[in-house]
Amino acid sequence: MNGRIILASLLVVLSAGGAWASERSLFEEAEEHFENKSYHLALEDYERLITEYPGSRHLPLALYKAALSAEYLYNYERTAEYFLRLTRDFPDTYWGALAMLKVAENLWWWSHPELAYYQSYYMAQKLKLDAAAVMEKVKGRLESPYDRECVDRLARLYMEIATMNLMNEDGSYVEGFDAEAWWWEKYERVVELGPSPEIAQQAYFAMGNRELSAVYALPYPEERPKLPEWRALMAERRSQNAEILARADRRWAPMLQKWPDCKSAYDVAVARAGYLEVFMDSPAEALEIYRDAAARFADTWDSYGGARDNAKRLSTPHLQLPQVSGVLPTGEVIALSYTSRLADYAELRLYPLDSQRLMAFYDGYYDKVDKTKDTRPDLAGWEPTAVYSQQLPGEDGHNVFYNEIALPNPGPGLYL
Repeated sequence: MNGRIILASLLVVLSAGGAWASERSLFEEAEEHFENKSYHLALEDYERLITEYPGSRHLPLALYKAALSAEYLYNYERTAEYFLRLTRDFPDTYWGALAMLKVAENLWWWSHPELAYYQSYYMAQKLKLDAAAVMEKVKGRLESPYDRECVDRLARLYMEIATMNLMNEDGSYVEGFDAEAWWWEKYERVVELGPSPEIAQQAYFAMGNRELSAVYALPYPEERPKLPEWRALMAERRSQNAEILARADRRWAPMLQKWPDCKSAYDVAVARAGYLEVFMDSPAEALEIYRDAAARFADTWDSYGGARDNAKRLSTPHLQLPQVSGVLPTGEVIALSYTSRLADYAELRLYPLDSQRLMAFYDGYYDKVDKTKDTRPDLAGWEPTAVYSQQLPGEDGHNVFYNEIALPNPGPGLYL
């Protein structure tokens, strides 16, 4: 009698062990198909596991991977079905949190009757906030590699959530919501999480940039001031602007110490140089930063409009005359303003135009094939009516100088 009981118990154990092995092999097969991007086969295996082993510990992950497989196969109805089931049946799991994000991102794209409940900006916002709360709870308790992935996804989610203006269910904004404090709270949490270097670097750069943006909150004239007035205003605010830059530098310091050669370190250099040039009236200091960044990052991130181009701009002599067009009265002095850098002499020439020259000029101004190619005619053969010259301040710390020149009116006519 006792022998028969023992035998029966052994058979039950063996039977249970065989079922577990079958479930595990089915899940592993599905995972292999998914990794190989054989999404038809992966979806079949995940759906078998979902149907045949509803109590499986792999069920939340199987639902998530089944939803992704269906999405890659453009079967959006089934995609929505599995993601919605995850948000409903496993809302406190990492996979449920990821499903919430997928639903929030695709509320108006997928076709499924259950989505109607979520189709509002308030619900989309709520799904993201709920997902972040779940990830905060489960991080540190997931198997590798999902725990590291959870931290990075949560960090990126906080960077997105930081820009939200919280809403009420009726669509109105939450009264008294402090968007600035909210932004800082989320970005500081990103750094605290200790995400992968690239995400941490982006967060540090964003926080420094946020500090720099405080300069735009200071009062400015309603009309854009001319260069001399702008310089005077920046001189008055030098201590304020310097403190803003110091706050940004403190935000950037941990990143620059830990990752001095990362992409965000290059972005910091360009941002600091730009700020120094415009708001601290220190083009010479900005030029040195641009040159250093261009040399250090020449083969990585320095591109058009970056450090190299700005260094060239600040170290190349130039004269820039604003476009003057229209009818000017005769008998009056023509006052023109222009800017210069690293130039000690300016010469302005007026060329008379008749109808034939005017047509020839505009006819040849742009290449007939490449409309962006400047092919204006050579003026060497044209004799100017008048030539006006002016001494300029010359080189002084690579500053741009604002100059004015008074031109005696040459009389009635059309001039270039």
